[in-house]
Amino acid sequence: FTEPEILRSSLAAVILRMAALRLGDVTEFPFIEAPSSRLIADGYLLLQELGAVDARRQITETGLQLAKLPLDPRVGRMILAAKREHCLKEILIIASVLSIQDPRERPMDKREAADNAHAKFAGEGSDFMSYLKLWDFFD
Repeated sequence: FTEPEILRSSLAAVILRMAALRLGDVTEFPFIEAPSSRLIADGYLLLQELGAVDARRQITETGLQLAKLPLDPRVGRMILAAKREHCLKEILIIASVLSIQDPRERPMDKREAADNAHAKFAGEGSDFMSYLKLWDFFD
């Protein structure tokens, strides 16, 4: 049997959704397979780092906004910040690429040719810049 996802995944999104829906303390929720206290603590820690919950583990305004997005809270936080910083288009491209397998093919038998083809999209020290260049090429 495969271990239930709730026992092996980040709980940040689950905790955030539960907080937004006012379902009470996640540690007291009657899960069929209760997640470990370590996973719950890790989820809350991530949400605090994102500004989605405060030190008392109460959902913040940012958390309410994130809960509306059907995304990993980290990606959602990037998008909220991008809107504020007026670079939403670029971050939406990057967020889209993060949700799929790397689009840059590199077949074993054609590595050198692939590396040469990829070189024109090389970003200045960042895969994210490469993704933006690749997007612009096809746009």
